[in-house]
Amino acid sequence: MISLMLRTDSFRDTGDTDDDGAPVREFVPARREPVDLLDLTPRARTLAEAIHQAQRHPGPMGPAEIMLECDRTTAEVYPRREDEARAYGPRKREHERARRHFVRSVLRSASEMSGAEYLEREARSWPMDWYVVGVRGLDPVPSFEAGRGDRVYTHDTAREALGLSLRAWDLLTHAKHLPTPDRWAHGRPHWYPATIDAYRTREVELWPVSKVAEQLGYEGKSAANAARAQLGRWGLLAVGRETGRSGESLYAADQVEALQAHRPGRGRRGAARIDGKFAPSSP
Repeated sequence: MISLMLRTDSFRDTGDTDDDGAPVREFVPARREPVDLLDLTPRARTLAEAIHQAQRHPGPMGPAEIMLECDRTTAEVYPRREDEARAYGPRKREHERARRHFVRSVLRSASEMSGAEYLEREARSWPMDWYVVGVRGLDPVPSFEAGRGDRVYTHDTAREALGLSLRAWDLLTHAKHLPTPDRWAHGRPHWYPATIDAYRTREVELWPVSKVAEQLGYEGKSAANAARAQLGRWGLLAVGRETGRSGESLYAADQVEALQAHRPGRGRRGAARIDGKFAPSSP
């Protein structure tokens, strides 16, 4: 258990109003709060240890800088043009792991977010191949190695890795089509890279728009346009395109089927459609 100063001064509404009808606000000073390191994921634990380290060894302008390190080298992360390299020569640490300082976002003292939630959020705010080392000029924090190996996808990074829009992600999650989280950390879902990679590289049939229209029951000249409109409402993006000038966009068949199965029923369920309208019933 350690005590950290994570919050800044702020104000909050009391719910009352003054004589002029204006809302009354009260001052909430910054405060220290206890943080249980064992209650954090390794990546968030390294950040907590680094903040504690920085607050114990302040610099001339305040808390010392917290440093992040990357798997890639300085030359890979910050490439230079050939003329710059010739003019200025090699840089220090050119072929060593790249580093940069970390600036965390503000946590207001009036916020209802817990310190642990804040640390978990901040710890996932930089790319997966970056990790906390500690304060500049000091030894790495105790959990450095564990934090470096703690690599997971968050809600946003998993969605981006799978190339899904926010709408499609929400609908496919509701349809129980996407991988379930491997763990939860203070209300935040995490997926291991292997889980996301397994879904991304799954064997799946690709359907052109004409096949999607057929699957959805659209017929007639406007069937393809009706299918595109429905795909747009789902927020489902094409994953490829057929070859040739007249090639159609391709969509993951299993995603289309999952969304169709959980599509809210309208009118005559399962009835065929012609030009986007229900076909007449057979006598």
